[in-house]
Amino acid sequence: MKTGNLCSHNKFLISLAIMIIAAVLGSACNAPGTTEQPSEEQNSGLVIRYLTAPERMQPSEVASILCIATDESNSDLSYEWSATGGEIEIQNEPAEIIWTAPDNTGNYTVTVVITNIEGVKATKSVDIVVTSEASRPPVVISMTCQNCKNVIEASRFSEYVIKCDASSPDDRALSYTWFATTGKITGNGAYANWFTGGLHGNTLITVIVTDDKGNKTEGYLAINVNCCH
Repeated sequence: MKTGNLCSHNKFLISLAIMIIAAVLGSACNAPGTTEQPSEEQNSGLVIRYLTAPERMQPSEVASILCIATDESNSDLSYEWSATGGEIEIQNEPAEIIWTAPDNTGNYTVTVVITNIEGVKATKSVDIVVTSEASRPPVVISMTCQNCKNVIEASRFSEYVIKCDASSPDDRALSYTWFATTGKITGNGAYANWFTGGLHGNTLITVIVTDDKGNKTEGYLAINVNCCH
């Protein structure tokens, strides 16, 4: 995720990600983000899937931090956010906050505690380095499914090649981490092989592009898996 104020396009992608992950809960893989470790607490039915945040920010810079959690009881979840510095602004969706980095450089931690209607809790944290050193993350130019029908249509039990066209403003080496909300995806650099599996409906393909200095950005591709062909 890029730091700074989110444009409307990124807001749309975040909303799409939430809807798709909820729809395919039973088959969702470990979801992307700058923190990919398991939840600090994983109780029966309540799991924090991922917590996305930039790893590096400038002093006083603003970024969106998003938490995706699932609960087998389908109850309403409450979110309690805290940070070791900076300012937190809760958004209309409590799963998302806007965090303003402190004026002082250093390492800071943002934590979310989620509680369901039964009082079960899950906790997860993300560490952010606030530095005055200029950060120039990679840029995802495009995401394409090279052998999909009409670019964004796929079939069940089929294999497709996904390509991420990305670049580094500083010509740094890039690495790629791939995720898919359905099926199985295996990455090989800027390319990934995606096997759709037996489910149909919308799938979100996500790639995290990281340069050799730890700067990250994400790319998304929504694909419709047809049920009958």
